[in-house]
Amino acid sequence: MEFEEIKKIWDTQSNKNYYAIDEEAMHKRVMKKNIEVKRMSSVDEWGLIIISLFLVGFMIYKAIAFNQPHKFASSVIFLLVAGYLYWDRKKRIKNDGTSDNTVLSDLEQAIRTIDYYIRKQQNFIWWFVLPAAISMVINLSFQSQGAIWRIPVVIAAILLGLFVVHLSLKYFVLPKKRNLESLRKTLLNSE
Repeated sequence: MEFEEIKKIWDTQSNKNYYAIDEEAMHKRVMKKNIEVKRMSSVDEWGLIIISLFLVGFMIYKAIAFNQPHKFASSVIFLLVAGYLYWDRKKRIKNDGTSDNTVLSDLEQAIRTIDYYIRKQQNFIWWFVLPAAISMVINLSFQSQGAIWRIPVVIAAILLGLFVVHLSLKYFVLPKKRNLESLRKTLLNSE
């Protein structure tokens, strides 16, 4: 149930709009939104950490099994990406702070988390795509001429990844942020 469904508006003799808010239902809704935003960030963080660690293992396997020592450089790159993601996750959790269990405090916490998520997605090109491209350049520099067909495939995969991140932000994350900010504005104006 959205905020608009919870509030009841009526006009008084002075023609001012007043809101009657079921604070308990509102707080439950805000807590649910806060949990959703934190879950979204956690799933994204852990998913990318697991993908990066999988790539580390795959590159080490290729380096050993196929005698391609240059793959160790790629494994180090993705290990650094996984380390950065883990460090950044710890920083996010620390900066989330604690809530004093008020509607506004929980709402502010949800907005901080979604702002973090948006910044991270907007910088995706720097902390994931750039290291992946560096890894690709290292690996392709050791390939024979027959591997040149991989370049357009990798570029297409990178562009697809950026496009998916853009769509996710535009149609899912930013509307969620606007909803939270609208709710905050309404709460602040009703005080």
